[in-house]
Amino acid sequence: MKRGFQDWSVYKKSLLLGLLPSGLMFACLVFFFTTVRLSEARTDLIARGQLIADQLAPAVEYDVISGNTGALEKLLGKVAQSPLVHHITIHDSFGNLMAEIDGAGRKLADADETPIMLSADILQSQIELENDAFASFASEFQFTTGPSRIGKVEVAITESVIIEGQQRIVYSSFTVAALLMFLTYLLIRNMARSIANPIEQLTAGVELIKNGDYRTRAPDIRGLELSRLRNSINQLAVALEKASVEQTEHLGMIETARNEAESASKAKSEFLAIMSHELRTPMNGVLGMLQLLQETQQDEEQKEYTHVAMRSTEHLIAIIDDILDFSKIERGRLSIDPIEFNLRALVEETLNAFRPQVEEKGLLLHQEYEGELQDALVTADPARIRQVLANLINNAIKFTAEGYIRVHANWEEIGADKVCFTCEVEDSGIGIAPEQQRRMFSSFQQADQSNSRRYGGTGLGLAIAKRLLELMEGEIFVESESGKGSCFKFALTLHYRRSPNGSTWNAAAAGPIPQFQGRVLIVEDNQVNQKVTCGILNKLGIETENANNGEEALQKVRGGKYDLIFMDCQMPVMDGYQATAKIRQMETRAGVKPTPIVALTANALEGAADACRKAGMDDYLSKPIKKQQLVECLQTWLGDSDADNTTPENAAAQGNEER
Repeated sequence: MKRGFQDWSVYKKSLLLGLLPSGLMFACLVFFFTTVRLSEARTDLIARGQLIADQLAPAVEYDVISGNTGALEKLLGKVAQSPLVHHITIHDSFGNLMAEIDGAGRKLADADETPIMLSADILQSQIELENDAFASFASEFQFTTGPSRIGKVEVAITESVIIEGQQRIVYSSFTVAALLMFLTYLLIRNMARSIANPIEQLTAGVELIKNGDYRTRAPDIRGLELSRLRNSINQLAVALEKASVEQTEHLGMIETARNEAESASKAKSEFLAIMSHELRTPMNGVLGMLQLLQETQQDEEQKEYTHVAMRSTEHLIAIIDDILDFSKIERGRLSIDPIEFNLRALVEETLNAFRPQVEEKGLLLHQEYEGELQDALVTADPARIRQVLANLINNAIKFTAEGYIRVHANWEEIGADKVCFTCEVEDSGIGIAPEQQRRMFSSFQQADQSNSRRYGGTGLGLAIAKRLLELMEGEIFVESESGKGSCFKFALTLHYRRSPNGSTWNAAAAGPIPQFQGRVLIVEDNQVNQKVTCGILNKLGIETENANNGEEALQKVRGGKYDLIFMDCQMPVMDGYQATAKIRQMETRAGVKPTPIVALTANALEGAADACRKAGMDDYLSKPIKKQQLVECLQTWLGDSDADNTTPENAAAQGNEER
């Protein structure tokens, strides 16, 4: 019979549990029965031997008195034929041996076996004296007329008979026990089958349910307990079938929702890409024109208007950047690009960029540096650390009406090549209540919801800073009290090496804006952006030409040689990617040195720089473009200019935005 269980099934266990106590019981019965029978057999054997001795004693009385040994041996020979008798001896009253004969039991006995000795006295029969004269004579001469001992009969019996009896008893006992065991086995097997078979059926049903066949139902089963189990399994199957149907429906709804979410996410990404381009393109014109306007002759009132417009433009650009970074964080695509740089120079540069805003509000800016590794070169992402520090400083400026802002940076060595960098940004602003501090690092949250009108901002700065620090395995903390200012502190563990040239913290000190020589082609479909880029490059000493799309750029490249090409990516007729690929093909066929091509695009989403380089471009600049960005780009691709061609303008005052 095929069973649902492997190895020890319920069926086998039932047999085992039934036979084990039965076997123990039968074994005890056999042991008890055998012991009793053996004890009775030994007692019976001794009694029989004693009976032989007692009956033999009077039978040999006359022969002993007469000394007839022949008659004794003849008589003993008949008695010794019994298998019970080992040997028989007769002694007279003085202990002398009169007759001895071996019995049939000696041949059956083992050589080392000691027989059991039984004895009986041989008594002379009493003489009845009816004659008074003789009785008087016997009395006178002290002649005894009563029974007297004239000898002894010894009968030695063997235990071989007992052993044979024991074997017969054991065989018979085990035969009975085996018969009872077999009958018990048949009974228990039938009982076990009546239990195991239904359980196997239930098990098979459970296996089907476990494999997902929820329509399976267990068959009818006899017995109250098993019937209850069967009903419970069927109820479970019904519940699972219902749950499976509901799960399938929910999975369908989830799949639909997931597809809709993916479509929405894709639409959002496309929307951000379009809005990024559409917002950054006019912002490039506004910022560029304001930069050019700052370099013209203006009275004090015009300078103030230009400065306010520049600040507002930079604030709008910061909001756009925050929204784009938050979108990357939501999709888990915000990346870290570690390089080697000097951390104090980065802090100094960031603080210098915010110094005009601090002075404009009449605040005091305190800088404190502590630690022996300020000149060390650390490995991290400088743009992301600058972004964290800038968000904290901007937050302090925004919420501080009067008083001070203190920036404390500390370098602490924690290993052979590791340094713990901590930076505190403390202000005397409005502060944060304890119950509000828990949500300060959440998206679109501020200390007070009314602050969004009073102070402005998106509420993304601290959330982005926290996420950036987590990506760099750092932490950020806040200590604040409402009305008493705030202190934001972040910590980073960085790898470092000492600078081979000594202290480098002041490497970002201000310097004159250089002048360059060269011929640059600007491929841009927006006329305002053409004027902005040409205006900035011309003031840097660069000769420029314009192309409205990629097709015009190809014609101009065929007709002349350029030292550098600034290529917009999204243009009508032919975009920048196609134009770059065709220019590279032309250069390969002509065997000439490739012209550096720098992407100049309003698309600042993740992957834009990689797409530009994949198309064959050498560098990437995102709009809106600041003058310092163009200066650094020209230094990279056109080389340093002569010192005589420089102007005394401060390059660091143009901002600190990274490419």
